[in-house]
Amino acid sequence: MSNKKIYIRDNAGNNYESTIEAETTIGNIAADFFEAMEWMQQDGHGGGQRAVVEILDPKTKKYTRLRPDLTVDEANIPEGAILSIYAEAVAGAFDRRRRLAALKNDKNDMAKLGTDYPYISFTTNEKEIPDEYFITFRARSFQAPPVKEGDRPEISDVHKVSIYLGAEYPREAPAVVWETPLFHPNVSTDGGVCLGQLRERYLPGLGLKRVILLLDEMLHWRNYDFWQPFNPEAAEWACKPENWAFIEDIGGIGLNIPYKELIDPKNWGDGADEDAIFKGIEQPEHLVRQWYMENLRPRVQFNRVIK
Repeated sequence: MSNKKIYIRDNAGNNYESTIEAETTIGNIAADFFEAMEWMQQDGHGGGQRAVVEILDPKTKKYTRLRPDLTVDEANIPEGAILSIYAEAVAGAFDRRRRLAALKNDKNDMAKLGTDYPYISFTTNEKEIPDEYFITFRARSFQAPPVKEGDRPEISDVHKVSIYLGAEYPREAPAVVWETPLFHPNVSTDGGVCLGQLRERYLPGLGLKRVILLLDEMLHWRNYDFWQPFNPEAAEWACKPENWAFIEDIGGIGLNIPYKELIDPKNWGDGADEDAIFKGIEQPEHLVRQWYMENLRPRVQFNRVIK
């Protein structure tokens, strides 16, 4: 993996030198810079702070905004490039323009969704620029807890979700409600949804399509957290190894717990205090890589350049 030396400029004109891996996303560079500068991660409204990353054209001396999901290579950032990173503190008309642009992008992305995921369909509240989507998943998943212990949870082949893109979208996460019953640790009995990337780890610019794919991962039990559940009964059920075959039968992962707990040496030994659930557990490699990229990836380092 190649590295590139890149210069970062903050909105006060200070310059920082950094050597960055070519596969690092623009969004991660911005996040690491905010962290290194000890800038606030939330705006005054409690939502995620928006970061702007722009690249300087040395010929025209103008900056062009970069998409946060692109890698350094995908954005064609050359060696020695100057990036400007700053928090975008705006309100009023600019917020409305940003929301309108996000809604248009979401509409275009959603038009392609059915091709890649034919079992997902949707309707909207508006034809031109919708801000409400009504999603239908035609896939097997649990709709209710088992009638008695040892039974499989009740299955349904049709599941519906409503998504509202509010006035603060995309700065704040969309409002998601599971309209049909779903037996899942992170979906409450009244349809409320609580999962990291839709709550405390929501990133502005995540995009509606990715939100729907997160819901699809939840539906198939490939993405769940039973440590801070919205449905304690489902979380308790998911903890039991004898139930993992039911989860795997609908395409899910029989055990989904924080990797931080799995790799913690205190959980490796044979001591009396060791939780038996951690013994002999092997997680799919792609999930290990995903967790590593989200939690343990090396942070980008920035060194102040004094001129």
